[in-house]
Amino acid sequence: SDRLAAHAALAAVLDGQPDRQAWHRAASVLGRDERVAEALDQAASRARARGATSISVSALERAANLTPDPARRAERLLRAAELGFDMGNRDLVARLVRDAEPLTTFFNAPVAAGYMALVRGLGDTTPMQASQVRSVVDLAQRAVDAGDADLAWNLLWLAAQRCFWADPGEEA
Repeated sequence: SDRLAAHAALAAVLDGQPDRQAWHRAASVLGRDERVAEALDQAASRARARGATSISVSALERAANLTPDPARRAERLLRAAELGFDMGNRDLVARLVRDAEPLTTFFNAPVAAGYMALVRGLGDTTPMQASQVRSVVDLAQRAVDAGDADLAWNLLWLAAQRCFWADPGEEA
């Protein structure tokens, strides 16, 4: 309890340092807390923007552990897995995907479903069939509709890469 209180006190005095504040808030709570998870998610975005990918992965993973909504938790884990893939850390990707998979039954959110499709398709080099291309495009559209244009771009890029090496036909 003293450690939790110390982290809470540090978070309270770090107003001008949102990333440090988020980490101390995360260390001061037990259980799940979406407000704290969202603050860590934002810290992850800032870390990624400055090129600190491993810090971004850690922040997303901790944010996922604090997230009450299972679909949102899975989304954060899969975003971390995507960054892990970018870092070339396949063991990390496998662990994060394994942690997210039990939560797929809660996937009613298009963004979470899009991230699962993206992460599952990252290492796949087999050509896509027209129906698979259509599914990816549909997921990308749902991501745009949900406000995640970056996910949509990544999904479309994945489809383009998979179609580059083999012609999936005119329908695709």
